[in-house]
Amino acid sequence: MRRQAMVLAAALVSLFGLPSFARAATPPARDPQYVRFMGREFPRPGTDARRAWIARLQSRVATARTRLAAAKSGASMPNPDQGGLPSIESWTGNGEPVVTSPIGQAEPTGVADGSGGAIFAFEDFRSGAPDVFASHLDSNGNFVSGWDPAGFPVAVTDSFEVLVQSCTDGAGGMYVSWSVLHTGSGSIGDLYLQRITSAGALSPGWPVNGRRYAVGELQGYALRADGSNGTYVGWTDMNLQPWVVRLDGSGNAIAGWPGGGKAIGNANNQEIDFTLDGSGGFLFTWASNDSVFATRLAGDGTFSPGWNANGVLICTGSLTKFSPAITRLSTGNFMLAWTDDRNFDLDIFAQCITPSGTIPSPWPLNGVQLCGAAGLQDGTRLVPDLSGGAVAVWQDYRGAGTTNTFYAQHVTSTGAIAAGWAADGNLLCDAATSKGEFLALPDNAGGVDVVWVDNRAGNPDVYVQRMLSGGSRPPGFPSGGAAIVNTPDDQDTPCAVTDGTNGVISAWDDARGGLRVYAGKILGDGTVSAEASLVSASAEPGRVLLRWFSPNGANFVATLERDANGSGYATLATVRADGTGNVSYEDDAVTAGASYAYRLRVMENGAWRTLGEVRVRVPQTLALSFGALRPNPSAGPLTTEFTLPGARAAKLELLDVQGRRVLSREVTLGAGTHVVRLEESAALKAGVYVLRLTQGGRSIQTRAVIAR
Repeated sequence: MRRQAMVLAAALVSLFGLPSFARAATPPARDPQYVRFMGREFPRPGTDARRAWIARLQSRVATARTRLAAAKSGASMPNPDQGGLPSIESWTGNGEPVVTSPIGQAEPTGVADGSGGAIFAFEDFRSGAPDVFASHLDSNGNFVSGWDPAGFPVAVTDSFEVLVQSCTDGAGGMYVSWSVLHTGSGSIGDLYLQRITSAGALSPGWPVNGRRYAVGELQGYALRADGSNGTYVGWTDMNLQPWVVRLDGSGNAIAGWPGGGKAIGNANNQEIDFTLDGSGGFLFTWASNDSVFATRLAGDGTFSPGWNANGVLICTGSLTKFSPAITRLSTGNFMLAWTDDRNFDLDIFAQCITPSGTIPSPWPLNGVQLCGAAGLQDGTRLVPDLSGGAVAVWQDYRGAGTTNTFYAQHVTSTGAIAAGWAADGNLLCDAATSKGEFLALPDNAGGVDVVWVDNRAGNPDVYVQRMLSGGSRPPGFPSGGAAIVNTPDDQDTPCAVTDGTNGVISAWDDARGGLRVYAGKILGDGTVSAEASLVSASAEPGRVLLRWFSPNGANFVATLERDANGSGYATLATVRADGTGNVSYEDDAVTAGASYAYRLRVMENGAWRTLGEVRVRVPQTLALSFGALRPNPSAGPLTTEFTLPGARAAKLELLDVQGRRVLSREVTLGAGTHVVRLEESAALKAGVYVLRLTQGGRSIQTRAVIAR
């Protein structure tokens, strides 16, 4: 039960990715161009920020349409891994694309699937306009069986679907929500919701392209699971009035909730957050000038006993309070944190309240100070520990105040600072570089994982830091954080979930090969999961040549296993990467005409995992020929095996039924039997194709079927 609860908590804490309109890090002045709603910033209508966001979206659409036209004309598309690390299967260093479509994706959001994997939803531009697609990766980074590697169509319409968000449905699936951008006026209006199962299908009773909720023009919104297979949807209207509605598993308003939502708190209020109460209802907190308030609604939409529309006063005083955050603790109490100017400096304070709205002893009136360092602190996120307390994380501009970093503080159930933590918090990242918005999620052991965008290399990358409940970092996490991805291309707008044990799965926008969404996994020891990927495998009479790549360089060591003609895997050798990360092995104990499978085994977190599995056939003689074509039919990329009798260059071509060439690749692998994955084939339409191999003056061909 604890593991399931923490998986759900991770999904709730981290369901918001970082939007592409998130501002570069600046001191936390209240920027009038943005609305802050439940931990996320949205550009206000009519502002330069809104116009810049629309311009960026239109640029993405134009790029996607250019790529789409090129694909339809038969031009070769960039390989999804172009510019990154070689990848054929499973997690790799610097991540892997979450779908095979090369046209473009952006703005990922995700939930944990409860089985160590994650389901991601995102904007997808394969139609030439932003639609919504989803993809499901298992704990090893593979597409889950039943899911099309090209992605599941959540919403494909003529509208501009934007602001994609998600939350768990409590049954291993996902709720996906979005709004629509009206390109003429620049307004964002109405909300849409879709429910998809863990198997990659619409939940029974849900219509194609989702359900529409006519809430009118809005400035921001949020989606949260209700803990009972339904969901809460909250939004703020043009008067900054917050509204909430609770929906059941079929998308209908639950009894007691108006279909158009219930107004919560005051109008002209953007400083709000809420959390589930563990009984089907929720607690809602907001800041208003010099005070912080909270109220509690039951699952039927009525105020819980002792609570009312005006809320319970959490903290008051003569100076400003803002950016409140709230979370439910393991004891059933609740903790709130906010930025407070009572010391004539922007510091972080926290308060604990019971389900009835009282302050438990020995917590003082107006809360306890979590950080009083000189300079600016803001944007607090709260993550519950396992002992009735919580870890708070915030952006911090102490010192010179020109470059932000992140600090964290652990406060116990009694309001005391936990042992091992400094009075003003513990530093999470000592890199003196600009950092963007961040995510905080539980590490499932009472500590916190923090994911952020970092510009230390001159371009945005994605980093993660882990702080244990005792205030220290695990040995594998450097003082500046561990890179989930740090290629020379731009990576930003990450989302993140826990894998249910002690790892983090993240997805992000990635500029490799065009605009794509990539995903990666980092383990509890700070290493990237699945440290090696198959690069090539070839065979000729008397030997098999194998090569993998590891982002860990010379530190990578694995056990190489071989299965000869289906006799079962047995240890063949211990292999190590060279200084560049290449792992090479030549197997000369093979028999002509026999088939062999190879794989690497590594130890991760006390358990064995297999990587880079491949099967090859050793030819009797070298003649131009095709071997296995798999899968066939294929819903994703085709993998072909072929033999070349000589060293001269060869050519692989894929032709449609009209004889038009839709894919072409030069092959300079030398004599022998080779295995090649045709990533570009994943973008082709369903149908029958001819795969042709040419070397010298001779050509051979075989049939391939692509199914969608």
